[in-house]
Amino acid sequence: MNNHFALSKEHLLKHVGSMDQLASVQRIAFLDGRAKSVEAFQIDTGSGLGFTVLSDRAMDLAGVNYNGRSLCWRSPAGIVAPTYYERQGNGWLRGFSGMLATCGLRNVGPPSSEGLETYGIHGEISYAPATDVSLVRGWEGDRYRIQLSGLVRESYLFGPNLTLRRTWKTEFGANWIELEDRVTNEGFRPEIHLHLYHWNFGFPFLNEKSRLYLTTNQVEARDEVAKTGAWRTFLPPTAGFKEEVFIHSYRGKAPEEGHALVVSDDTERSFAVELSYTTRDLPYLWQWKMCGQGDYVLGVEPTNSLMGGRGRWQEWHQPSQLQPGETRQFRLRFTVLSNSEAVSGAMLRYAKGA
Repeated sequence: MNNHFALSKEHLLKHVGSMDQLASVQRIAFLDGRAKSVEAFQIDTGSGLGFTVLSDRAMDLAGVNYNGRSLCWRSPAGIVAPTYYERQGNGWLRGFSGMLATCGLRNVGPPSSEGLETYGIHGEISYAPATDVSLVRGWEGDRYRIQLSGLVRESYLFGPNLTLRRTWKTEFGANWIELEDRVTNEGFRPEIHLHLYHWNFGFPFLNEKSRLYLTTNQVEARDEVAKTGAWRTFLPPTAGFKEEVFIHSYRGKAPEEGHALVVSDDTERSFAVELSYTTRDLPYLWQWKMCGQGDYVLGVEPTNSLMGGRGRWQEWHQPSQLQPGETRQFRLRFTVLSNSEAVSGAMLRYAKGA
């Protein structure tokens, strides 16, 4: 960080009339196309880190950039309003785009059906608008904090009554964003609760020199296509490339916190993003590797779900049911490492798997 980030509250306020000059938050609404009417918050921490929270799309992240450099992937769909959600089959993909898409709360992975109920690919929570949206900015000692929160529901008659209380946290000068989620079953029946965080990295941050490092010690390919691939490394955009999916986990006792490091250029190791997450509630990590032309993306996806989604739930050794009144909490942290010293320090966590 630059020296001015370490200055006291008193010193900073002598230089500016408003902290928006140093760390801004803007509430916006999109006006064109299928994004029309979608409300969002654009946050700039002042360190070079900027991100957009879509309050009308479960408070997911549309984009993240650092010093003007995009870190995320955007699909051709762009930002899509929740009114365009298609529950059936793979309709979810028609609005899938951006840095973070939350999957769940009752299905992740392929679509399925149970009686009259249908579950689309990756569930429906990502298309739900937040209510009770609250922005809090202010000083805690000499630290200027920014907190954005909201409530997202997956609830309807004769169905579930699940709530997601989501809170984003950062501060002036930060190179990080923290996410805290609390999922509560406010109904009176148990609910199968499947939850996945679909973080999506794209060009120019992701390229053929990039490399992925994980603290997990076990990996399984989803299918024969993935078995022929290499999960750590990435090709240039390749015609006819077929997506590769891997599931990473821990053999034996898992650490309290899992980590995933995406290094933009592994020959230099001077710029990277690290994801940290609690393994108690997110014991697995799915990886989606797509090196196609026009579809160039890495998905890093901490989850409580094995492959197969809701359709294979009964096969799992550790079913994930949320009992009436029960709350489950998730914590994740997204950190930009913008110099060789920071990347080298983080690499120590991955030495065994490097």
